[in-house]
Amino acid sequence: MLGAESIYSAMTTWLFMKLIAARMQPGQGWTEFRQDNGDLFEGRPKKS
Repeated sequence: MLGAESIYSAMTTWLFMKLIAARMQPGQGWTEFRQDNGDLFEGRPKKS
């Protein structure tokens, strides 16, 4: 995709991975995680 590198940010990706790690509960599946943390999938994450 032409210009895709301009929308990729390693820092943003890293921060989302940290948010996921902080919010994920032991034994929680991806479907349940997504239901509990919809803000990570629909726009800006809510502030903790």
